[in-house]
Amino acid sequence: MNRRSPVKTTAQIAEALRYSLVSPNVADSNLEPANVVDVLHDIAHALHNLGMVDASTDMGAIEAHALAVKEGSEAIAASLSQVADAITDLAAAVRDHGTPPRDATERETGGADA
Repeated sequence: MNRRSPVKTTAQIAEALRYSLVSPNVADSNLEPANVVDVLHDIAHALHNLGMVDASTDMGAIEAHALAVKEGSEAIAASLSQVADAITDLAAAVRDHGTPPRDATERETGGADA
């Protein structure tokens, strides 16, 4: 069976395009059905809001977040360095003087037997 689809008129093609590119589910600034251009504008506006908008800094949200992560990471690294130094000092004390006291009372009295 050789069936050909009917030839579309220019008006039918235009209506099909309009139907494809306009959404009654999204309104533009005039509360009319939004089209692709309206939606692209909204996307651009949302992306701009991720940037500087009216912030009191020259950085956008992503840059500000990255800086906060960097500063937090540096603080964690500094703290871990202090922990490593304390472990190194403890290891040296054990090596030089034997087993360290188990609690503050033992340190003050010079050991459990004192």
